[in-house]
Amino acid sequence: MSTTSDTLNIPSMRRDDDLPIREVSEARNPQAAAYARARIEALVQSDPLLDPSGLPALPTADLELNRTKLATTLAAKPQARRIPTLIQPLLTAVGIFALLLLVLKSPVIINQVQFALAKPAPQASLAVAATTVIPSEPSITIPKINVHAPVVYEPSIAETSIQRALQDGVVHYGNTALPGQNGNTVIFGHSSNDWWEAGNYKFVFVLLDKLVIGD
Repeated sequence: MSTTSDTLNIPSMRRDDDLPIREVSEARNPQAAAYARARIEALVQSDPLLDPSGLPALPTADLELNRTKLATTLAAKPQARRIPTLIQPLLTAVGIFALLLLVLKSPVIINQVQFALAKPAPQASLAVAATTVIPSEPSITIPKINVHAPVVYEPSIAETSIQRALQDGVVHYGNTALPGQNGNTVIFGHSSNDWWEAGNYKFVFVLLDKLVIGD
């Protein structure tokens, strides 16, 4: 409302006959001015938030108390530390790698845990008892790490031949001494492999690191 001419500029407001009210002067059309004021009062009454006189000039005691409580609560609550953006994908990659390692190498992990929890096996006597049954096929037995596997005597020292023979047991290396001969006897065996590969001896020497001289 203008302080000089008391003119209302309400272009968006409409009468009941849907005609716009523009620059209504109280002096020229007092009925239109009264109508406009009545509409404004009706709007204020229907929605008290539109009435600026209803807002407190100063914060009330309740408002001050609530604001103090809110500030105290926020100060007492520990703020969660946000993980830097670069660390999140790194932690995700490490988690996926650990899961894949657990799935792919689960036999290795299981054997290591079982050996750690089991009681040590008694030392086998070097003397063969009279009642001991000697297998008809060449084999190797290591009681401490629960190994009993056939020995494959592969004459070829080619890697492909040895890898093929390892599917059927452990492999005697072709150009080393035979058991009972002078010299060192070398026997190959898998300590770890992919569980989907062929053969039943993919983890036969998984606990070989637990052996000491004399076992």
